Amino acid sequence: MRRILLVGIYGLLLLVLPPCVEAADLTLQSDFKASRVGDDVVVKVVLDTEGQTINTVGLTLTYPTEFLAFEDFDDGDSVVSLWVERPKHDDGKIVLSGITPGGFSGEAVPVISLHFKATALGQGKIDITDKEILLHDGMGTEADTQVENLHLAVVAGPSVVSIQLVDDELPEAFTPQIVRDPDLFGGSPSLIFATEDKGSGLDYMAVKEGWFGTYVQTESPYELQYQNLDKKIYVKAVDKNGNTRTAILYPQNGVGQYEQAFRIIGILVLCLLALYFIRIYYRTRFE
Repeated sequence: MRRILLVGIYGLLLLVLPPCVEAADLTLQSDFKASRVGDDVVVKVVLDTEGQTINTVGLTLTYPTEFLAFEDFDDGDSVVSLWVERPKHDDGKIVLSGITPGGFSGEAVPVISLHFKATALGQGKIDITDKEILLHDGMGTEADTQVENLHLAVVAGPSVVSIQLVDDELPEAFTPQIVRDPDLFGGSPSLIFATEDKGSGLDYMAVKEGWFGTYVQTESPYELQYQNLDKKIYVKAVDKNGNTRTAILYPQNGVGQYEQAFRIIGILVLCLLALYFIRIYYRTRFE
């Protein structure tokens, strides 16, 4: 009778209590825990999901400005495929937020690499002071996450560490899309785009509307200036080493032929003007 009662209690607990899930581990790692003034210090943000599937990572980090200066970030091997807020820094604080459609899981998954310059002697910590790690469960459930911060020191002696990124690869191919979403610019035609660069990392993206237009550095989504969709749209992705990839969207409504016609007419006019001045030049010189 006692055994039956214990089995019944155990079965009831299995039904009532939630399953035991290991907390994800969010870790700051560096090979340069003891650096010299002038050294480049790279700090990697790494996530071990402990079998869970994650689709959103949002972080706020602080660092000691007394002996570290933030220089850049590298998302070349990041699991984040779409930055909602690319890493920004201000007065010793770095904020970033990104998503991965479809989610990801695994051990030692790279989120971002942060590059600092050691500027003075000192010691202190780089801390994750705020985090938002969301499960890929369709409900935006926040994952239970343990944080391991990083202690660094800059000691006396000549600088011996110098890191240079070598990257001659273009950003990855991408296809911009025109959408009409009531939640974006009141439903007017807008452009969405995204890509990544696995080498030095993506620096910026820019949009140009029409052959005679100029590139505007911007982020997705982008409200189109020509709502008639009668011009070519150029989207340029530039990585931190200057490598550029450009994607082109052709006019949707078919009236872009006027732009092409004006371009041809302009070229013909320039050719005629060139011939006219050449003719005048030879006439005045040889007659």
